Amino acid sequence: MSDPQLEELGTNSGKQLFDFVQRIESLEAEKTAAVDDIKAEKAAAKAAGFDLKALNHILKERRGDTKKTMELRAIVEAYRRALGKYADTELGQWALNSISEQAKAKVEGAKAQFRGPRPDPGEKLN
Repeated sequence: MSDPQLEELGTNSGKQLFDFVQRIESLEAEKTAAVDDIKAEKAAAKAAGFDLKALNHILKERRGDTKKTMELRAIVEAYRRALGKYADTELGQWALNSISEQAKAKVEGAKAQFRGPRPDPGEKLN
């Protein structure tokens, strides 16, 4: 016995709809299996001693746009260098420890060039 609504669509349309539904259900089952496999792999990575937050961060970066990722890294690195100018603060020390050795050497060289009193932030510049 056939469904009256499928008959209303017509034989070809009804068959096409049925095929779409079957393929989508199959893909959903595959997706569920893939999610389970991913969970198992992450559990294995954790058991091997890897940090899952770091692993997830790497996965997120690799899923993203490479150009945007590189631009973001460049901006973050520039911010760290800027914070490194305040080496006498806790945040400045963190920034100095976070940047690469080459960038750290550049910051130290710049600090040596521009040693002296810092202007008052409220003071007007001429």
